[in-house]
Amino acid sequence: LQNGRSGVPIREVMIGGKREVWTRKMLRMVAQSYARAPYFDLIYPMFEGWMNREIKGISELNVLIIVEVCRYLGLGVEICETSTIYGNNHLKSVDRVLDICEREKAGHYINAIGGKELYSYDEFEQRGIQLSFLKPSLHPYSQGKGEFVGGLSILDALMHQSPDSLNGMLKSFSLV
Repeated sequence: LQNGRSGVPIREVMIGGKREVWTRKMLRMVAQSYARAPYFDLIYPMFEGWMNREIKGISELNVLIIVEVCRYLGLGVEICETSTIYGNNHLKSVDRVLDICEREKAGHYINAIGGKELYSYDEFEQRGIQLSFLKPSLHPYSQGKGEFVGGLSILDALMHQSPDSLNGMLKSFSLV
């Protein structure tokens, strides 16, 4: 990856000049890790298609994967790339999120649980916005062998679970 260092916006991180080497390495690693997974024959060709697309940036690849996974699960999704439509790239972190919330007239902002260290309930409340953090309930599922390791990746869950099971997992969370 080019520009893949701390502080660089993800939209500026590019898949480097040795794309074929990186892609082969990723495909081999996933094939070796999941070849015996129950949904490998269904999911691996999708993954292979994602990795072989002519995409330059890691952000673009992430959007593609999110849209394709949602489509596979039968979920409607609309991706809004905030870095390109709000013109507020000069703002950082919480100020940028609050600016977007205010422009969209959002009364409730839900962030992943990992952002709990970044955002303050008080800061959002002062702007009339309720702040919540989505805490997933990571119920164990069979990963082939060994003890369950939660939170690995969506790819791990896709390889081991049916779409119905995954949709059930998506509904298992709490807001804190």
